[in-house]
Amino acid sequence: MSNPNVVIRTEDRLDVNSSEDLRREIMDALDKEPKTILVDCQDVTFMDSSGLSAMVMALKLSREANIHLALCSVGEQARLLFELTGMDRVFDIFEDRAAFEKTVEQPV
Repeated sequence: MSNPNVVIRTEDRLDVNSSEDLRREIMDALDKEPKTILVDCQDVTFMDSSGLSAMVMALKLSREANIHLALCSVGEQARLLFELTGMDRVFDIFEDRAAFEKTVEQPV
């Protein structure tokens, strides 16, 4: 039986030093076959291209597995990176977790 939703909470920095940890967490979450994976970026203060790359890889893998991937609570610096790269139009980004939970059948 799969979980309806999985939350991954990222912390502090998503950069070359931590992006592999995020990739591993995403892979573990995909193995659980949830309906949705929510990446909560509330505590992220910095994201570089490695962090963005990990997010893009997560989106690609989740789409291949027919699993919805969403982000929430994306801070100003990371949001700017998403906007500059056009990824804000590719990712499903919610203002916060409450906004996300209003759109899914079961809260996470």
